[in-house]
Amino acid sequence: MELLHLKYFTYVAEYLNYTVAAQKLYISQPALSMTIKKLENELNTQLFIKKGRSIQLTDSGQLLLESAHTIFNELSQVTDIIHENESMRLHTVRFATSSSRFMMTIFDQFIDQYPDNNFNIDIISNSEMIQKLLFQHIHFTLNTMALTHPHIHCKQIITEDIVLTYPKYLDGQHIDLRDPDLYKSFLFSSQNTEFNRMFKEVLSYKHISVDNENYVDDHFISSVLSKRNNFSFLPISSCRDLNLPYIEDEEFIFNQPIYLSTLKDMTLNPANEAFFKFIENYLIEHESYFKI
Repeated sequence: MELLHLKYFTYVAEYLNYTVAAQKLYISQPALSMTIKKLENELNTQLFIKKGRSIQLTDSGQLLLESAHTIFNELSQVTDIIHENESMRLHTVRFATSSSRFMMTIFDQFIDQYPDNNFNIDIISNSEMIQKLLFQHIHFTLNTMALTHPHIHCKQIITEDIVLTYPKYLDGQHIDLRDPDLYKSFLFSSQNTEFNRMFKEVLSYKHISVDNENYVDDHFISSVLSKRNNFSFLPISSCRDLNLPYIEDEEFIFNQPIYLSTLKDMTLNPANEAFFKFIENYLIEHESYFKI
C-alpha cells in the first residue's frame, strides 16, 4: 500500500465526493476513482458504497480511515523529531583537545556568544583523536602535536613556548640539572601522555636523570603546581597564569606548534565552524601571551 494512495483515500473519506476530493488533490476524478479501486483490490474489500447520489464509508473503510489518521499523525511526529534532530546536529559542537588549559577562557567566551549550541567535548590523547576523527565521533581537535594520518589535515595556528619550572627551595640558586646531587622530582599531567613522553626523551637525550615522577589529573595540576615542590615542563602561558618562575636558560626553552585538525575535505557544520574560527582567532589575537 502506497502512502499516496492512502492520502487519496482520506480525501475521498473526508468529502464523500469524488469530484470535490479530486479538485482538492489537483488530479482528475477518473484517476482518483481508479486509485481507490486499486486500493480496494489490494485490500480485497469495498471501502465505499453508493447511497443515492452520494457515497459513504463501509465498515472496512471506516477502519482504514481510523488507521490512516494514526499513520499520518505518527508520520507527522516523526517528521518533527527528524527536523529537531537535524537542527540539534547543526548546532552541536563535536570537539576534542589534548589539554583542558586551552578551554578555560576560550570556552566561556564562546558560550557567551553562542548560548544555544550543544557540546560534546573530550580531553583525550592524540592517538584517540585520530580514531575519533576518522569515525567522525568528533569533527575537529585542538592539539599540540601533529596528528600524523593521511586523511587528517593539521592546520598550525600559532607556536607557544614551553619552559621548565623548578621547586621553590631552588629560588635564587644556580640550577644545574646535571648535578648528580640535585634531587629531581618531576610533575606531569596524567592526561597528556604524548607530551610527557616527548619531554622525558628530551631529558634523556640531555643526560638528565629523573629521580621521581608524579602524575596529576588536569583538574588538580594547577593546585599542585602552585605549591612548587617539583620540576615541570609548562607552557609559558600557564606559568603566567600561576605566577611561576622558570629556568631562563635557552637549553630548556622549547617551541611547540598549536594545531587545529580536521578530516581532509570535511565540511564542518555551522556550530563546529563557528567554534573552529573562534579558537583560531583567539589564539592569533593572543599569540604574545603564549610567547616569552
